[in-house]
Amino acid sequence: MSQVRRRLMRCRLEDIPEQISELIGTVDRVCFPVQGLTSHVLIVSGSRGEYVVKRASKPPFNLWLRRENQVLRSLVTSGLPVPRPYLYLEESAGDRAHWLVMERLPGIPLKARLRDEHDCLLRRRLIFGFGRLLAAIHNAAPPNALTCPEPWLDMMLDQATQNLQRYDVDGTPALLSLLKSQRPKPVSNTLIHGDYTLDNVLVMGETLTGVIDWCSGAVGDPRYDLALATRPEREAFQDPADLDAFYEGYGGPRLAREESTYFEGLYEFF
Repeated sequence: MSQVRRRLMRCRLEDIPEQISELIGTVDRVCFPVQGLTSHVLIVSGSRGEYVVKRASKPPFNLWLRRENQVLRSLVTSGLPVPRPYLYLEESAGDRAHWLVMERLPGIPLKARLRDEHDCLLRRRLIFGFGRLLAAIHNAAPPNALTCPEPWLDMMLDQATQNLQRYDVDGTPALLSLLKSQRPKPVSNTLIHGDYTLDNVLVMGETLTGVIDWCSGAVGDPRYDLALATRPEREAFQDPADLDAFYEGYGGPRLAREESTYFEGLYEFF
């Protein structure tokens, strides 16, 4: 471990609020996972168990962490493989950091697993499972806490407008105007993850063990999840057989090309 990384680890451990330290107990080991582009993420092994600790202090990431806590709490009894939240704090001094402590689920990101897997049949089984797990999310009973009277797409387009004005996003004013003028026909809303990608599904061996990063979870348009899940990446969905395996697992109709394009465009603002 480099000197810089040691200093970073020491600083982060010293920054952990007392309530979280009491929950974790004496710290034995700290790991820095590859996840966590919007938050500082630590996997901490302590005398009372192993925990994921996330910290965010700048908008919109601190607000996303608040939302993730709300979503996870609403899914505790869902039966879905999601991490159990243990403690959430918003500090009132300093940089006003938001903290979330949750269960550490076993496994590595599916993206990393597919990157290193060259057995075609095993890859297809993993991608089949990726589709089947998304079907389980979409078929789960939507929690009342996530239901909103305003149409989901209206909220997303409003938020996209705000994000374009306030933050550095990949989307452009021209793209946003197009999304507002060419909205797809509505479909029945379901529980959605909102960022269902290979990075956010964990796998151990051949078993998918969990879904993480739920800050965009909502009752919304399931086509958004499908579009993000099946975007071509270096690790998967370059081969049409990957799509076949995914939709065989998912068990629902495929997105039309224009639907994928629309929702991938919407994601450019988040």
